[in-house]
Amino acid sequence: MMSVKRHLRGPGAIPIGRPSIHPSPIDLKGNAYELLREKASSFLLDDFYRTPGGIQFEGPGSDAKPITLTIENQDYMGDIEILKEYLGKVRTMVKPGCSWEILKAAISSMVSVTDVLTVMSHPLNAELPLYHFKLHIFNIMNAW
Repeated sequence: MMSVKRHLRGPGAIPIGRPSIHPSPIDLKGNAYELLREKASSFLLDDFYRTPGGIQFEGPGSDAKPITLTIENQDYMGDIEILKEYLGKVRTMVKPGCSWEILKAAISSMVSVTDVLTVMSHPLNAELPLYHFKLHIFNIMNAW
């Protein structure tokens, strides 16, 4: 990602903008870096370009993902474990005796997540039960 940082040359001077690229840390223990290390010699000798040149917005290469993102998205069971950890954190925070605000925030969040997952899990032409969604919107509007 790139932005422009403003620098002053002295008191009362007009700030000068210089482009600056934000550092992006690389996970040296991640799957993508391990693949790079394993295949380094073949990457030097063979042609592994998917879309040589700039970013493709249209055409045959526009939907191709970079190899690093493809590798990182393959850890499905790892993502399931992360979800279980977050659900465990919610379970430990929301117990009898927790504050009313925490309880309401948890209920509202879980209703929203359930509604989104319900919509995502149904085929596009299926009839969706929106009564729960309408009730949730009604509760939100009454909270204001």
